[in-house]
Amino acid sequence: MSKTNRVVWIIAAACLIWALILVLDVVPLLRGDYGWRWPFAEPDFIRLAPLIISLIVYMGIGWKLQVQTAA
Repeated sequence: MSKTNRVVWIIAAACLIWALILVLDVVPLLRGDYGWRWPFAEPDFIRLAPLIISLIVYMGIGWKLQVQTAA
């Protein structure tokens, strides 16, 4: 694995962890300080389904193209 590829994976993993921390409300202070805090509401996962499916398809095609060019 090249150094650039490793950096990309580390950044992607950090973004995913950050998003999960926000979605699961692990640290309520991330929603804002006491003077500026919005109420926590469960995310509507049905509305996120197209995004998740699109990302999976996009990443799958990219991975397949990368494997084909490497072979």
